[in-house]
Amino acid sequence: MTANDNLRRRQKQALTPASANLFLHKNHMGNTPKTQKTPRMGRLGIGPLFASISICYFVATFFVTVRFAPGFRIYLLSDFNRCIISAIFIATGLIFYGFGVKSMLTAYNADKLCTTGPFAICRHPIYSAWMCFLVPGLAFWTNTLPSFTTPVIMYLLFKMIIVKEDRYLKERFGTEYLRYRKNTPEILPLGWIKRATKQAFP
Repeated sequence: MTANDNLRRRQKQALTPASANLFLHKNHMGNTPKTQKTPRMGRLGIGPLFASISICYFVATFFVTVRFAPGFRIYLLSDFNRCIISAIFIATGLIFYGFGVKSMLTAYNADKLCTTGPFAICRHPIYSAWMCFLVPGLAFWTNTLPSFTTPVIMYLLFKMIIVKEDRYLKERFGTEYLRYRKNTPEILPLGWIKRATKQAFP
């Protein structure tokens, strides 16, 4: 065994397992391996889990309403006004949802952080479309108290499981996402509306 072999053996023993592998890799390949990017999350994100639980809850409220009707009906609005409000909510939600999905798919296919379209005014416009417009619109249409609890339950569920998606975006896009998260509201574009109003009426 030569002096160089003894030196190499002592250096290898002094290294941790991870750094020893890196040392051997550098000696064989001549360079340091690059850090891999965080594996991509599916384009649907937490959507399937969010949708399945929300649908189950909404169906449950429907059966409760049928079982105990008319005890849970609300009589504050006429049928005509209620249907108009329901149509406005649902139409707004469909537009918000459609443009949100289009923007998300374009950014996902380009492997970029989505910050355009509805994503420019809130970070989760697709979930927001359901929680703030579509489900409330359906609640106005069914006109029962249990159905109006569905958006609240959906929001609580959203806050519990969105952590996974938020962590993924932070790991994959780093400071770009942190800056976007700081400047863009999560669900309701209240901050965006406030800034836009100040710019329009300084």
